[in-house]
Amino acid sequence: MTTYQALNLELPNIPKDSPCLDISILAGFLGENNPLEIIDFLTVFQIEATKLTAEIIDAICAEQITVVFEAAHQLKSSSHTVGAMALGELCSALEVAGRADDLATINTLLPGFEQAWIAVNSHIKRHLSVD
Repeated sequence: MTTYQALNLELPNIPKDSPCLDISILAGFLGENNPLEIIDFLTVFQIEATKLTAEIIDAICAEQITVVFEAAHQLKSSSHTVGAMALGELCSALEVAGRADDLATINTLLPGFEQAWIAVNSHIKRHLSVD
């Protein structure tokens, strides 16, 4: 019996996959029988991703391309780990464009990046009841 079950707590209703977030990827990484770890990992991801997303957007506005690709690189890895594949792929594209010093491409990617983050963040909030 997991600690979560021993405490007689109910898991939030987190679907295994959605268009923006596939929790089964994280569950495969952490193990299906670790619901507390999955919730903790999603919570930490949400906090860190919020910071990195703001950092990326601010850096794009300030044309600080080095900051864009460094922050995108960090967010890419954790996005893929939690199953936010579209967000991770956009981070990868931002990273590549940043390394190439391609501000035009970065600016083109920004709206999709923001939409992907909003979708992932909303999904996590809705299912973890975090406001």
